Amino acid sequence: MKNLLIIFSVLFFICFVSLPVFSEAEIDEIIDQAEEYKLQEKFEEAYEKINEALKLDPDNIRAHVEYGSLLMEQDKFEDAILWFNKALTIESQIPLAHYALSVSYARKNSPNVILARKHLELAKSQGFRIPPWFYDYLNRVEKESNN
Repeated sequence: MKNLLIIFSVLFFICFVSLPVFSEAEIDEIIDQAEEYKLQEKFEEAYEKINEALKLDPDNIRAHVEYGSLLMEQDKFEDAILWFNKALTIESQIPLAHYALSVSYARKNSPNVILARKHLELAKSQGFRIPPWFYDYLNRVEKESNN
């Protein structure tokens, strides 16, 4: 029994005490680096940084939104929609994710104006300031999809 207690104590130490602990600020710094890479159009490096942040905190909302943003930047709207929805399953009140979903639904190969408008209204109701031009764009997409 004493040996079992010693083994348990050692395992506890290895599993919990010796693991590095990363603060939210450190994870934010990693995501900031990803954003810098995105601005420089170094997308592979940006993906690596976001994946690093997600390994440290799989439920980091900002990392999920940034991943979706990277995909949008490369016109990968279907994939971006998945990442924004992942963020919203963690926290449903993310106006930026709703707006990004609206844009993604409007810009994907087969636009879904109904979902674009739904997420646009959610973003607006949560305080996101919608650029006026986007309403015109969405109306144009709707008109083209009805033809």
